[in-house]
Amino acid sequence: MRQIQELEALICDHPELAHLPARYSNSYSVTARPCPTAQSQFLVDLAYTYLDLDKATAAQFEPYSISLLADYLKRTHADYLGRILPQIEAGLEALSMRYNDTLLTDAAIPLFGKFANDLHAHIGLEEELFFPYAIQLEALASGKELVSEMISYSTSAFAAHHPNHDDDIIKLDSLLQSLEAKYSGDMAFRILRKRIAHLMSDLRLHCLIEDDVLTNKVRGAERKLRN
Repeated sequence: MRQIQELEALICDHPELAHLPARYSNSYSVTARPCPTAQSQFLVDLAYTYLDLDKATAAQFEPYSISLLADYLKRTHADYLGRILPQIEAGLEALSMRYNDTLLTDAAIPLFGKFANDLHAHIGLEEELFFPYAIQLEALASGKELVSEMISYSTSAFAAHHPNHDDDIIKLDSLLQSLEAKYSGDMAFRILRKRIAHLMSDLRLHCLIEDDVLTNKVRGAERKLRN
């Protein structure tokens, strides 16, 4: 398949993109398995967007279905909770034990803990309510088999309980940057900073897809059903 070959070539040149297809290495899906061609093209679009996030636009992901977008977002959640957050937490704890620096123990670690707890709550809201609601709306708006029990929810309710949690990870990155001169010779510190930068980039793309594409598509489906 052309898209797979293109993605493999991109990852060969940019190994930092390997986490994108890796999120599809498990069998999980929030709905029926997305069309393989659409999924492959989506991954290619993700990869190109990831390489130049400053030029990313919602229009790049408009062609994709609610179910495909929700499926990807849920896979990113699993990656955050199962791999990325534990790696960052372990890196911070290892550095704090090695140096006993109060900026690490009393500032960086609590700040990351707050960010991680807020992200857990954010993910729980989306996976328990918003994604199931979005997928039901897609089925109804497309005229497919009616859902027997429609979830009582709305994009307005989602927006009202959907704060921006990025501030804490940005503050953590700034705090660690202030320690750069002190610990830049430590490989573990450099790896930690790289992982946080990677997470920040991934969150930018995640938020673009979730807030500017998926939520707008769900809002459009709501309007269609009301008319």
